[in-house]
Amino acid sequence: MITFTWREEQIPADLPVRQVHGWLADAAGRFLIQDRPHEGKFLLPGGQISPEDRDWTATLQREGREESQVTIDPATVTYLGHQVVTGDPHASGPYAQVRLLVLITGFGPARPDPDSGQQYRRLMTSAARAAVLLNWGEPGHQQAGAAARTARLLGIPADAPAPDSYA
Repeated sequence: MITFTWREEQIPADLPVRQVHGWLADAAGRFLIQDRPHEGKFLLPGGQISPEDRDWTATLQREGREESQVTIDPATVTYLGHQVVTGDPHASGPYAQVRLLVLITGFGPARPDPDSGQQYRRLMTSAARAAVLLNWGEPGHQQAGAAARTARLLGIPADAPAPDSYA
């Protein structure tokens, strides 16, 4: 059985990082989640680290462009924490999925993800609603809380976001 455990401390040196995902925020206090109707779920932008990615920020920039056609401000990237994933039948041993917060600077025209060929809808919503839609249980709510707290520290009005909308 696969399990996810949320941690806000730094990643232990012996725990490999396999994925980077972002809580991408707009100036109105909302976060981008991908509406994937063909899969019947919502996800955060992000994915596996590619060999050409120089760091986690590069992974998130690339995945944001490919999956959601957004640009982000690398100067605002903030580490939120990581999930420890255990029991994954497709990967040996436990590993980490990094979570970063970053400010969105622009939206390009929607187009299909080059990896999947699917086009994801971009829902901008509150951190609390994102946690419900992601449906990740307590680890998802903990991540959303960390994202909202960090956004507030950056001056983003996460406590009183603009209404939900598709971008």
